[in-house]
Amino acid sequence: MVSFLAKLCWKYRTEQRFYSAREINSKGAKASTDASYLAMWGLIQKNGKSYAPTGFGMDFIDGGPRVPKYAVVLLGNRIDWSKELVSASDVWGSPFKMSDLMG
Repeated sequence: MVSFLAKLCWKYRTEQRFYSAREINSKGAKASTDASYLAMWGLIQKNGKSYAPTGFGMDFIDGGPRVPKYAVVLLGNRIDWSKELVSASDVWGSPFKMSDLMG
């Protein structure tokens, strides 16, 4: 997810507009659902099927604020956050592990 946000921020700094997931992902890649998750953290904003980073999202990519590592989601609604906070560099290239959530 962090790579999607980083690519979105890079494009946004070049031209400030909303981008579709297909414009962010490399050619041949599937359209990403990362954007839906990133919006829960307030890191991006959605306009139809297009996305732009928020100021908070750009600060996060630049090494600024830390965010909860996981969101607890039920039926598409966030109901809680994990206590553990992470930076963009903490999670860069880090795969999601369901076992981390299940204890």
